[in-house]
Amino acid sequence: MNNTNRLIIAVRRPWIRRAALVLVALVVLFGLFGYLLLPGIIKSQAEKAIAAGLHRKITIERVDVRPYALAVSIHGVKLMEPDGQTVFASLQNLQVRVSAASLVHLAPVIKELHLAGPFVHLVRTGKNRYSTDDIVKALSARGSDSAKPSGDSRRSARFSVYNIQVDGGRFEFDDQPEQVHHCGPSTKVEVLDAEARRACDPRTP
Repeated sequence: MNNTNRLIIAVRRPWIRRAALVLVALVVLFGLFGYLLLPGIIKSQAEKAIAAGLHRKITIERVDVRPYALAVSIHGVKLMEPDGQTVFASLQNLQVRVSAASLVHLAPVIKELHLAGPFVHLVRTGKNRYSTDDIVKALSARGSDSAKPSGDSRRSARFSVYNIQVDGGRFEFDDQPEQVHHCGPSTKVEVLDAEARRACDPRTP
């Protein structure tokens, strides 16, 4: 009996057919979940988490997920000033591609990170006072609450980020006491195969 006949006989076995159908169904469900449900979950949870952490209004225009490519695109991000009307920071597009190696290392491995059109508007309102003081205060309070020691608190989070690209970044600074406005030029930054933090070796400090 040749290999072809053995394969045909094996495929005809009921448990193999059932296993194949289950596998196909799981792949289809994974795709449907990624395309239809996950974008809304990411959008709502990200807006809720950032607003709760920074006490500022944030809006995300749209989230696209390509589950089979392990890619996420976030469009039209705007973080407002405390007045809720003025834009403090914005981002036209953020594209993230995750490597399947994340499953092996049990840590996020980002193989491509592309930021298009990031913008930040910083204001100095007085001596040693800036428009980001409330953010610094919120992050400091959050850090104090999470500073309690635990079994794994001394181990930093492990992750890797490669192929970082920043395209069309702009920065504006308003010095209100001096009545001066500074506007930085559009920038493009590309860092290929640069590891932000090694995730492959858990012994890495």
